[in-house]
Amino acid sequence: MALNASDVNGGDEILAAHNNALIDDIEQHDHDGTVTAKLSASVLLATPVTRYYSVAPSDILPKDEDQLWSLVNSRVYPGSATVAQNFVVPIHLPHGAIITSFKVHWYRSDAAAAGNATLNRISSIAGVTEMATAHSNSSAGNHTVEDTSIASATIDNSAYTYQIELSLDPNDAPDEIIFYGAIITFTSVYPYA
Repeated sequence: MALNASDVNGGDEILAAHNNALIDDIEQHDHDGTVTAKLSASVLLATPVTRYYSVAPSDILPKDEDQLWSLVNSRVYPGSATVAQNFVVPIHLPHGAIITSFKVHWYRSDAAAAGNATLNRISSIAGVTEMATAHSNSSAGNHTVEDTSIASATIDNSAYTYQIELSLDPNDAPDEIIFYGAIITFTSVYPYA
């Protein structure tokens, strides 16, 4: 049975993450803070809340040991002037979260340079599902690319893992394409997500 925070034992304090939170587990404490009764619990918000998962350039991992790259002043760029460099970024979102946006911040100075970012869902049985892409566009300078048409948007940690695949492909100078970071927007009913 779920209880509202206001339903619990008149004088006891219950900290709920949200006024609309439902509490189906309760801990009761003595005046000195000793737990006297405990029910296993989960707290769910009545209305999903928008949350953000930020990916910093320092979160990336080289896809293999031969990758050349530079991390300088909170940005990542290839360590080679002519060879594409490939990376992965593990993504850890709460089970049941629903992704609503995948946004990547880029810098590009050469029209022949390319940056590609793909958010993937991975199954050991079914392989890779492309959920969203945010590739650098033809704009010179700093720009942000956002994809809001998310495939398989609900996170299922019982069957899948998640990652961003990132490719930085310069034309003739390493700093022609720079990855500044990414933001995944999602909704969740968990107050601690």
